[in-house]
Amino acid sequence: MSVDTGDKAANHRVFEALRAMRRDIEQHFPRALSWEDNVHRRACRIALYRPGRIGDDNIEELRAWFIRGLELFQEVFSPLLGRVVT
Repeated sequence: MSVDTGDKAANHRVFEALRAMRRDIEQHFPRALSWEDNVHRRACRIALYRPGRIGDDNIEELRAWFIRGLELFQEVFSPLLGRVVT
């Protein structure tokens, strides 16, 4: 998920507010999230990674994992973003 309101300072405030809830957020995910606060860029990123490539034999498993990940991000972050984005 990219945190990008269009304003670098606001992005970092939102990111830090979410990162303060990291423990509660990550309990909903199958593995730890990657919290990427790049101070040299405008946007920040919160990601869930797993190894795999489109050409792999387990592409259907990867697709299902990706779709479930999108659903989790929406379920977990939507209510939180409404509280931290001002």
